[in-house]
Amino acid sequence: MECLIPRKVSILFWRVALDRIPTRNNLLSRGINVSDAMCAICGNEIEDRDHVFSRCEVATSTLRAVFRWLQLTAVTMGTINDTMQWVDSCGMSEKKKQVIKAVCLTTVWILWKFRNTFIFKNQELRKECIVDSIKEFAFLCICNRRKKNVCNWIDWLKNLLMGCNFLASV
Repeated sequence: MECLIPRKVSILFWRVALDRIPTRNNLLSRGINVSDAMCAICGNEIEDRDHVFSRCEVATSTLRAVFRWLQLTAVTMGTINDTMQWVDSCGMSEKKKQVIKAVCLTTVWILWKFRNTFIFKNQELRKECIVDSIKEFAFLCICNRRKKNVCNWIDWLKNLLMGCNFLASV
């Protein structure tokens, strides 16, 4: 099975799955002084892995929008690991699962980039652009890693799982 996403995205997800990313809670648990343990984006909860990728208002609205775009029923997930386990057991063909996984990992990548830009560059980013960034990054990754039969941008935006040529035979 070919890899549809860049290695850096896979490595970030691996670190997220192991809870080895520098969230504020993880930094505090390692004795690193941070001014505030609360989520920098919403300020509602302590910033840990599950909050950043599953419970933060930005993450939940992003995941709902991504599932809506994929035309899948959004299920409430406690953690990002729950989401990936759901994808593994969703009963779709392996090609479709591979694309859904690529989109889910891209979602993790873009959410982490959004969080870091917000914290380190003091930039107020538009939350509405997150899903568009996910669609664009996933499209570019998959198109550049497939040798042939890649869908066009319009089909990708309309109906990812039905419109792409390389999934049509599934």
